[in-house]
Amino acid sequence: MTDISATSFFRQAAADPPGLDFEHEEVDTGGSKRPTKIHLHAVEPGTGDRMGTLTYHVPRRKADKILIEHLGTEEAHQRKGVGSALMDEMQRRHPGTPIDHGDRTDQGKAWWDKYTDGKKVTRGRTIASATKPCPCCGGTGEHDTGFECFHCDGGLTVPADSPDDATCDGRLPDGGQGKTAFTTPVPDNHEPYQHEHDWLPRDHFFAPGEKGLDPRLFDEHERMHPIVRQHLLSLLNSFWAPKYGDSWQSWARVYLAGSEASHFYGNGDLDILIGIDHDALNHHVDTFTGEPPAAVDEKLTDELRHGLNDEARMLPGPDGKETGPWENTWYVNPSSYDIRDIKPYAAYDITRDEWAVKPVEVPDDFSPEKLPESTWDVFEALQKLIGAVRELPDGVREREGAALYDYLHADRHSAFGPEGTGLYDPSNAVWKALDKAPDAPLQQLIDWKHAHDGVAAATDQEKAA
Repeated sequence: MTDISATSFFRQAAADPPGLDFEHEEVDTGGSKRPTKIHLHAVEPGTGDRMGTLTYHVPRRKADKILIEHLGTEEAHQRKGVGSALMDEMQRRHPGTPIDHGDRTDQGKAWWDKYTDGKKVTRGRTIASATKPCPCCGGTGEHDTGFECFHCDGGLTVPADSPDDATCDGRLPDGGQGKTAFTTPVPDNHEPYQHEHDWLPRDHFFAPGEKGLDPRLFDEHERMHPIVRQHLLSLLNSFWAPKYGDSWQSWARVYLAGSEASHFYGNGDLDILIGIDHDALNHHVDTFTGEPPAAVDEKLTDELRHGLNDEARMLPGPDGKETGPWENTWYVNPSSYDIRDIKPYAAYDITRDEWAVKPVEVPDDFSPEKLPESTWDVFEALQKLIGAVRELPDGVREREGAALYDYLHADRHSAFGPEGTGLYDPSNAVWKALDKAPDAPLQQLIDWKHAHDGVAAATDQEKAA
């Protein structure tokens, strides 16, 4: 039989009956919003063999959405449009009811586009709620946690008969890229400086990095070692699954960011950033219903800080030996479900097993002089200003130092916003230089900020009393 798309297959099948028979089972879930779960089975007419199953939850009110729990086909009947037939039958049985049909990945969207080609389909917001074994490894030891596979497309379901199932190299079968990684712009100033500068930073981000990535975490092709990736996902699963169930894979995206994801590795900081899709979270978890996203992010970060952070984390190595200790920090970063939006200088998407932000690469002759001289003029002016703040009286010094810290912190934040350029944006470069400069001016600002906030808090408490 010719390998054709699911849509074409069922156009052909519709014109040439018989096609499939359908059977269904209803389960009373006891839920108030979706009280009924339906297992809809596609059955081969001649043999009665089950070809595939669509499991979904029916809302009490027609205006609410049908929630897809699982869509799968038996191995012998994949690539024959069974999944699309099940979706069509569900539409026929529940006309006009919106649907949460599946995942939000590029692969899932591509499948949905093919499925809806030439059809009128009522569609709700796209939220996944289930996972399936990776099509290329089938839940092997490289990916399996011991009870389920973290799927390469993002931990979310791609329907089993989809021609766009993800593969372990992060690409679609036709070679299409899963998503485009962000690349950090690197300055390349050739204008000679007009005057001397007493001190400029000449290490870490302001010098050439290592030629490769940390071999304890990445292979020679700059892919995270499967045993490391799976261990990190398993740590999070063990922590979150008892609290929020397996649905976390449909509303959280897990990244490795910072120095250990870059060519500036070596400090042992294992920073795991998690981006949250709050619409999907609220769909699956009732705990945070009605709370603003910022408050939810803060609560989740606090839980991770107390339950998962480890200053001496050991990781399994590709050679069977442990690596570490690592200073392992987990936190939820606001507005970063797609971490590319905040322009980190390196971020490995652990969930999808691919780069979200490729590690910044600088040439062998890179130096601070590659940045515009205006960056260092601002840096030196700030050092003089910080020196002047040191001479102020007690109380005034902390107030003015805190105000300067707030200004610089907000300015640095803009470097990673829509108009910023990331790592080498002048605002961030100045911040990094202040952190490295003699006499630790950035730490001085932080100390003033803490002192001022402490004084302010005590004053407020006294007034409240």
